[in-house]
Amino acid sequence: MDNERIAADFWDDLENVLLNVEYVNSIIEFLLKRQELKKHEEIVLLALFDLTNNTQNTLSKMFYKNDCIKNLNKS
Repeated sequence: MDNERIAADFWDDLENVLLNVEYVNSIIEFLLKRQELKKHEEIVLLALFDLTNNTQNTLSKMFYKNDCIKNLNKS
């Protein structure tokens, strides 16, 4: 396998991770809107939301930086 294919597979895998994190975030948001949550459940969900949100932001930055590198290499 050549380097370009390995890199493409890497970014495809990361995109899949990002989509999964976004899906988990939507589930957490749905659960947080429920009125019958106990306080400890809300605390756990908020902590999970912070963690997944930070992961999503980090992955988004990685994609942005990769796009910047691609654009620099083209010029």
